[in-house]
Amino acid sequence: MPVKGTVFGSRFEYRVETMDVGQVGYINIEEITVTEKAIFVSIFTEVFEDCDETTNLKITRLGVGLSEKDFELDFSTTVPEGYDVFVEVDAIYIDLIKNKDINLVFETFDLEVSNRDIKTELSDDLLLEKKKKELDKATESQDFLLAAKLRDEIKNLEEKKSKK
Repeated sequence: MPVKGTVFGSRFEYRVETMDVGQVGYINIEEITVTEKAIFVSIFTEVFEDCDETTNLKITRLGVGLSEKDFELDFSTTVPEGYDVFVEVDAIYIDLIKNKDINLVFETFDLEVSNRDIKTELSDDLLLEKKKKELDKATESQDFLLAAKLRDEIKNLEEKKSKK
């Protein structure tokens, strides 16, 4: 027998796709993907009844479907002041829009991109990790021009890190 022992599991009872019309819940803001063209939320994202430090984005189900008009995301009351989500590159948008049957796609929203220089606010390690993830995504979506640019940025960050 290829699997030995007992697998114990539980079902996610409260996911975006299983919310009732009129239900209000909270999702982890780290579970969303923001691009300049759309905000994506997986229909499999777990929904919590209470807001806390990690489940801090309010979501309300307005209709029976799985489209932008059937849900509302409320950034105004639950996201901490000054919290920035990363705005992903266009290649991520293209990849996610291909899978719109498993993602809620919000294309109508106001996006205010911070004027702060993220590079100076993030530690070099976090920036390096972010660039590596972007490189993986660019490679997967076959955006080789972006991948080459990211590869060079990663190399420069690694050289800078090794000199410290």
